[in-house]
Amino acid sequence: MKKLFIFWMLLLSSTFLCHAQDLGLKTKLGPIFKDEKKNTRLTKVIENGDGEVVIIRSYYGGLIGRTMRGYYIEYYNQNLELIREFDYNFSDMEMKDGDPTLDFIVDGDKLHIIEFYYDKAKSSYVISANSANVNTFKFERKQLATVPYKDITNTGFFGSRGDGDNGALLIESEDKSAFLIAIDLNQGKNQETHQLYLFDKSLNLKIDYTFTKDIKDRNFNVSQFEVSEDGSTLYLLGKVSTKETKAKEEGGKYMYELIRIDSKGLKSKVFDSNDKYASSLKTVLFNNRLVCVGFYSEKSDKRYKGVCYFDIDPSTLKINTEKYNPFSEQFMIDKYGKNKNKELRYLSFRSIITTDKNEIIFNAEESFTTEHTYFRPNGGTSQVTNYHKNDIVCVKLSATGDLQWSRNINKAEVSIDYFDPYASYTSLGAEKNMYLFINCGEKVKKLSNNRIGFVQASRKRANLNGIRIDENGDFDYQELVDDKVGEVPFMVSNGFATKKAVYFIGAKGKKKRLLKVTLKE
Repeated sequence: MKKLFIFWMLLLSSTFLCHAQDLGLKTKLGPIFKDEKKNTRLTKVIENGDGEVVIIRSYYGGLIGRTMRGYYIEYYNQNLELIREFDYNFSDMEMKDGDPTLDFIVDGDKLHIIEFYYDKAKSSYVISANSANVNTFKFERKQLATVPYKDITNTGFFGSRGDGDNGALLIESEDKSAFLIAIDLNQGKNQETHQLYLFDKSLNLKIDYTFTKDIKDRNFNVSQFEVSEDGSTLYLLGKVSTKETKAKEEGGKYMYELIRIDSKGLKSKVFDSNDKYASSLKTVLFNNRLVCVGFYSEKSDKRYKGVCYFDIDPSTLKINTEKYNPFSEQFMIDKYGKNKNKELRYLSFRSIITTDKNEIIFNAEESFTTEHTYFRPNGGTSQVTNYHKNDIVCVKLSATGDLQWSRNINKAEVSIDYFDPYASYTSLGAEKNMYLFINCGEKVKKLSNNRIGFVQASRKRANLNGIRIDENGDFDYQELVDDKVGEVPFMVSNGFATKKAVYFIGAKGKKKRLLKVTLKE
């Protein structure tokens, strides 16, 4: 049984016997190198027009390697060879209460480290920018705003509390020209309050707005923020629970509220999924359009029957179109072998892209936990939590919200490590295709019903594979990096996608290697 937790298996199947072929991808492996720190994760990748790139990696320490200690900020040439680096170590700063970093913002050759930390002398939390030219890495800190300590609901960073809100978070606009900092404020049990600061990428303050809603804080969860492409308008999507929604006989015991904030003030729109369960929605801003998409069920919040779609006027917030699309028959065959009246469970969004035809393509993963009793060889038992990363769902909606296709990629992964970066996958959306990157075994296995499977027997033999889903929903695969060539397994859930490439870090102990996978021109 112990091997079940040390070695995990990945099973991927399609509904037709596809063959390995060229997916239009090219790979570039950087040289092997070693870090002082064993545990690192890819945080951000910043490309320039000359093929050079800034790689930002967080590194960890502590007894179990879960405490973030700082960042490696590294400048690489076209061959992924290190040119210069900077060690952004938290112990070198006066900030002692954890990771102060919200994100990294780029303005030309200038890198801004946006920080949120407690200043004991001022009894306040401070938002600052620690900025440097990427050619020198000589940093200077500038204060952007302060918030009194007593006003902060959660003093952690990206920590969650009862209603899922965060102490502070940062969101960039789609075109990277602006960023929003949202801080959850403590204004009593009967109010939900957020302080919103909108800056352009040159750190100029554009909007300073305090959003307050008179409702018990635990009954209102702002689940998503969006910034318009021109950086002038904010959209907040909140999930609201009231006495009226809790009394509903059918459907989810909640409704959604969409809020629009610009220089002229605030507008809001409340809408419900009626007799359907739509436990989570995501907003998509593109081409002067505002759309909310998600998964819905007819049974419970933890089951999914299909895809819901709301087309909303971005100025008035009027709902123009509302649709509920059941998963296709092809999808049910993908998952169950034949069409069955079943529903998926525990889907979590991974990525969303839009096409030049205003179509929406997104994918999600079936993720859940189970408890397992482990019997020790010398007697006694212990409880082990298993973290499952199962089926991948990929969906394409037309410009009017109709389901064009939905596909289910069957896989089963289990790990005792919640942070296991070698499990799961990373996706890259490019024009008409969606690419998925996974770790697999060497042999492609033929399965029943004209299907194939990729089996992972051991992390030591992990090959990086790419899967392409085309505009019609058909998919094929290609082995990209053999484990003997790569020498290290790559962290497939920790990839960072840019417009036409995806980057991975591979590791075996302190031995590390960068990988860039690019779309061929």
